[in-house]
Amino acid sequence: MTLTLLRRGKSFDVTATKAFLLSRKHRYFPAVFDQSLEPLSSSHKQPKNVTRDVASSIKETTRIAENKSSLNYGVPGERGRSTTGITSPLAYLYRVQHGHFESLVALMSAPCAPHPLRVLADLLDEAGRLKSQLAENPGEGGYVVQSCEDQNDALKVLDRVTRSLSDVLDVRAVLRRAIGMLKDATEAASALGDVFSERELQRELREVEMLAQRLRHWSATTEEQHNSLYTCGENNGNLLKWTLPDVVTVEIRRALLVVCGLTGAYALAVECLEEIIALSDLNSHIEKKLNRQVIREGGWERKAKGTSHQRVHKAVVEETTFALDNVVESVEGELRQHLIAVSAEDHIMAITSCAQTRKFDIAHSLFQRFMQHAECGTFVITADDVTAALVALARCSGNTADFAMTQELLVKSEAARVVPVSVDLYTALIEAAGRASENPRRLEVALALYRQLRDGGFDPTPDTYAALIACCASAQEPTMGFGFYHEARQQCGVGGLTPAVYTNLLLAYARAGYGSDARTTLEVLVEAGAPLTRSAFHAVLACAVTHRDAQEVLQLMQSKYNIAPTPQTYAYLIAAAGAESVGVSTVLSIFDWQEMAIKSLLERYPCVGNTVPQTLLEKCNTQRTALSTSEVAPELEKEVLSLYPAYGEALELALLQLRVDPRVDPRLEPYIRPLLRVAQRRMNSFTTMAPQAPTFVPKGAAIAVLAADVLANIEEYFLPFVSFYSAVVIPYSSLVALQRGGGRRVNAAAAATPVRLLSDPLYCECGGEKRQIQQARRAALLRFLQKYQDVIHLVSLAEELALSRDCDRYGIGVKRTFTRCAALALNLARKDIQNVTKIYAEQECQIVLVSTNFEKCGRFVVDVKKELLQRGDADQSPKKGTRDSLQGLKAGLRRVSYHNPRTSPDWRPPVVSVKSLVTDPALSMSRV
Repeated sequence: MTLTLLRRGKSFDVTATKAFLLSRKHRYFPAVFDQSLEPLSSSHKQPKNVTRDVASSIKETTRIAENKSSLNYGVPGERGRSTTGITSPLAYLYRVQHGHFESLVALMSAPCAPHPLRVLADLLDEAGRLKSQLAENPGEGGYVVQSCEDQNDALKVLDRVTRSLSDVLDVRAVLRRAIGMLKDATEAASALGDVFSERELQRELREVEMLAQRLRHWSATTEEQHNSLYTCGENNGNLLKWTLPDVVTVEIRRALLVVCGLTGAYALAVECLEEIIALSDLNSHIEKKLNRQVIREGGWERKAKGTSHQRVHKAVVEETTFALDNVVESVEGELRQHLIAVSAEDHIMAITSCAQTRKFDIAHSLFQRFMQHAECGTFVITADDVTAALVALARCSGNTADFAMTQELLVKSEAARVVPVSVDLYTALIEAAGRASENPRRLEVALALYRQLRDGGFDPTPDTYAALIACCASAQEPTMGFGFYHEARQQCGVGGLTPAVYTNLLLAYARAGYGSDARTTLEVLVEAGAPLTRSAFHAVLACAVTHRDAQEVLQLMQSKYNIAPTPQTYAYLIAAAGAESVGVSTVLSIFDWQEMAIKSLLERYPCVGNTVPQTLLEKCNTQRTALSTSEVAPELEKEVLSLYPAYGEALELALLQLRVDPRVDPRLEPYIRPLLRVAQRRMNSFTTMAPQAPTFVPKGAAIAVLAADVLANIEEYFLPFVSFYSAVVIPYSSLVALQRGGGRRVNAAAAATPVRLLSDPLYCECGGEKRQIQQARRAALLRFLQKYQDVIHLVSLAEELALSRDCDRYGIGVKRTFTRCAALALNLARKDIQNVTKIYAEQECQIVLVSTNFEKCGRFVVDVKKELLQRGDADQSPKKGTRDSLQGLKAGLRRVSYHNPRTSPDWRPPVVSVKSLVTDPALSMSRV
């Protein structure tokens, strides 16, 4: 049944409004404002008749809703809050849609008002909706315009909305309130890190994103609405052609720049800066044109006739009507019309937005534009502005290449000539030096900057000492870092130390391998009540010796500091569990951690939970079933991998270190299947291929099993021999070792210093030598996979895990990722192994292990062949089972060999051309 309120000949559909709310999943929160905030004018007061009208309408809505108890007006996320009454979301919607507010500040101060940014977004929506309805034919839009009276009512509401949005002073007050709320949420989330603070921060970020989307939509639809025709008169046509004033747009975009500086939304910051620059240029062009017109008109007026008596009389009249109220009104009018052009602070805030995500390339481009605009005279800059821009740029540095570019900028640019020595700048440079992990002189540079500060008479701040300790942690010098910690306590006092000081101190112990010292220091700090954050506990979790130690650190974090764990926290716990590799119990522990990681993701990012049916979540909670085994688990796992890439890496390595066969115990399969799915998804994104295996190979063909060092240099070590092999086996463990840095360097990248390497575009793009090597290896591997994908056997993680028990039989530890390809080659050549494809052994194929490292890989094939095959049949085992196993191993060893492409460039196996295999239609590869 539909609830309807009648108002001036048209209906207000309560049920439709409620459905609209639920469909958009709006969450309305009562805003709590500071009572000491002075209003800009008396327009914030609501007229008595408006308040009485709203109250009576809400009472009527409440009465009807109480009579229709079958309707539910609940709003998601607002349990316990009344959905009727003057403080309900329906009351707020009624005010907006019927224009029952005097100004934007008055609407924001209403007890039913949501977030300030939501108020702006809703008014923009309402203005666009009314303009579209009045411009379109009757019958289209949200509700039908049936008469001239209805049209006049809609025009009055549109006039009220447009006047509210055109008042730049009210808009500025709303934006200041929103920025204050965001600052509080950001500080609470960084200082506390509990679930409530994280939710509040995510709610603030959703409001910011919603306003940005409304602005984009408004800009896209404004031009279309300008071309609309309306036949109700010229004044109405002008009202329909109303658009958001440039001064208001600039004010909103400038506030969003401040928000981006707090949240790290660099893409939105660049968008806002671009629009501010465009509107500033347009306004400057219009002002110049008007000035030229005024000059021409002024010359014509001097030639016009007029008496001095009339001019004196006009001045006397103006003087007699002068009042202080007129001055205030004139000043406010000028402020409402004055557009503040783009400034240095806007560019600095845009650069600051790149600091959290370390987007140095974008920040560097913004800094260059900042200097170009200053040179062109767009705005005037001072030495403090240049210093602030350099500080923001240095904080964006995230690797060795970024720090080298920052050094070069400070040495060669003209900005260095006007920048004085400052604590903030040198602190930012010391932080950047600590993140340049591949620069061997990073600690020397940091100490030199520190000495310049002390010699110049500047007192280092706690942030300076935190940066120095972080640099010591990067250089694995915990003793020096502990010395700076003691100096910070003496200079700044214990109460003045920031959480970053304690975090970096623990990180110095962790990176140096002193896990027990880090744990002891953490317990001392917790006992002393030091202000610790989640990062401090993560530093200790990263070096946890055992799984039990990691669990104790997690319990300490939750019980003492009430800090909510994230998927990154559970990644450290999974890594600690995988390091023990007990077997089935480890699988169950990892499964539990993954389940808790998914739940923490839903708590931290409620927007992710919107994609999950609420009934499914309730079912999992009531029946106590795991989300990892539900049908929505793949989507949630995808979100985890996208937001926390380190989680997939930790899970992959932990599974690869297991010594367990899921096929032995079918009860283990439901627990390990979700774990394998997450790890395999990550590897598929790396290779851009799914695992695949051959269904047919020629008899007596040669099969290559590639190690990680050959994959790292596949064009040099394998392509010259590729025509001699019928199939190429790429183990999962070799791909993991490749990603973790196995193999030799590419193009001798470390021979040059980071400053000299700046001429290499790939080095600048990757940010360091290690990243450059990884990108070059992956690019070569992808080219190889694309060209020879029809003859490639890409081993899955499930296949390798099923063979994990056989690694110890060959003297290969299960944790030796680089060496496990030798165990796979031996198993592929045997017929008596159950959990491996027997197609190669049945076709009497020659399995060739290809690696350039004999000690770590090749000797496990060569030594076993020498030990068993040269002994012959003289050595008889007393047990029949062992004798059968040795016979199967001996038969397999006759079909396996080792090839070192670096030392044996002329080696030739039994050949079957790959070209004939690729063109043979009888050959097919089955993808799993």
